[in-house]
Amino acid sequence: DDDEANLRLYTNYFRSHFNVKCFQNPYHYQEALHEDVSAILIDVVMPVMDGIMLHEELLGHKNYNGCPLIFMSASGSEDVLKSALRSGCQEFLSRSMTKDEMVLRVKNKIDFFK
Repeated sequence: DDDEANLRLYTNYFRSHFNVKCFQNPYHYQEALHEDVSAILIDVVMPVMDGIMLHEELLGHKNYNGCPLIFMSASGSEDVLKSALRSGCQEFLSRSMTKDEMVLRVKNKIDFFK
């Protein structure tokens, strides 16, 4: 996430259930690919590189292990949702979802991946 407050909030949501590593700059994603990654959450709307572009880069990266790529967005726009789904994301989390729903959706994707 490019917003520091959102990054802290969602890190706290997921940290009690998963080992979490966060990046505010999408260009730092390559650092995560050198570890055993179970899922990657991507903010759709970012100023430097949008989530769709980051998703494409991840899919083409030699170290990508096929883990779930999950989009998040505060936008209620149907166009944002459709763009994410067209790009091939495995899940889309709306920030209007409850913490428990988000955690369960991510857990289900990870469990299916393993």
